[in-house]
Amino acid sequence: AENKYHKDIQGQTYQVIELRYALIPDQEGELNIPGARFGARTLDGRDPFDRAFGGGGRPLRISSEPRTLHVTARPAGAATNWLPAQALRVEQKWSTATRQVQLGEPITRTLTLTATGTTSARIPPLELPAPQGYRRYPDQPELHDDTTTAGVTGRRTESFAVVADQPGPLVLAPIKVRWWNTATRAFEETEVPGASFEILPAAGVAQTPVVAPPDTPVIPT
Repeated sequence: AENKYHKDIQGQTYQVIELRYALIPDQEGELNIPGARFGARTLDGRDPFDRAFGGGGRPLRISSEPRTLHVTARPAGAATNWLPAQALRVEQKWSTATRQVQLGEPITRTLTLTATGTTSARIPPLELPAPQGYRRYPDQPELHDDTTTAGVTGRRTESFAVVADQPGPLVLAPIKVRWWNTATRAFEETEVPGASFEILPAAGVAQTPVVAPPDTPVIPT
């Protein structure tokens, strides 16, 4: 992210350009970050040519200090596609507000994971429970990144349609998202509640009532 502003230092006004980069190491060990180089020219405020066209001036070559960071190993118990983040928010939406749905009508479940301090590419796919009593049709996930002066925030949205196999009660189980809190240095688990639906017979299809067989008469001997 880039941020520009002016700052007064000892009576002199400077234009400040802040550049923020998100670095995600892919292995443990030492991470050497070289100094960033910046080139510019000074302007003479008394020279109208400099003020109008930015010509002339004295060239400047400035470099920041290099840094070396120690990257620790992946925490014990972390899966291959683990999720380290400063904070995690999970939002859920349903395509219908009613809990009675006719057979054959899809129910769309949309979940959005917003992770602060990481990119959307680092958010792994949801681990969904196996379908029981319904069929599931997933859409392509949507990935989006927001970059501000405070850092980067990744967002992953997954939607899938659910179609019940038969009339009756349909229970969609909760979904648990396990992630690593980089502030507390511990794993946390965020649970998304499930929902229960009543699947009604398809429109225009009459149900055949179930008739119990008559009792077998007893013939006296």
